[in-house]
Amino acid sequence: MGGNDPDLRTSIVIAAAAPRIFDLVAPVENWATLLPHYRKVTIVRDGTDDKLANMAAWRGWIPVSWQSIVTAEPARPTITFTHTAGFTRGMTVDWRFEPLSINPDQTRVTIVHHTATIPGRFRRWTIQLFVGQLFIDPIARKTLARFKELAEST
Repeated sequence: MGGNDPDLRTSIVIAAAAPRIFDLVAPVENWATLLPHYRKVTIVRDGTDDKLANMAAWRGWIPVSWQSIVTAEPARPTITFTHTAGFTRGMTVDWRFEPLSINPDQTRVTIVHHTATIPGRFRRWTIQLFVGQLFIDPIARKTLARFKELAEST
């Protein structure tokens, strides 16, 4: 995050094929069980093409929560979270699963938080400069590290 790019990118290489990782990540209703830093995930609406989820995690001892519309596209594969409530309302988050060309059994998983979609200049600026570095990135790094551990252990 910085420069002219308001997006926050967090990525990791996982020694597993993209479909395997996608299948582990896509059912967000399991995150509170799989991720120790997640407090809860409640599916409010389970639609044909998407889910509405109330999500809550810990950043250290600080509780954070938000609501997202979650759209999973296994053919691409991508997962998109559109934040509909909470301080990050309006932000979209893309999970990308890209097999490495040198070894398709390794996948770069990247989470892109699109902060430019957040309404309100002050809120967008606050998230870009402070919330992204203090909350979003640390939670994303923990999430990716845990999914790496899970995908590589089975």
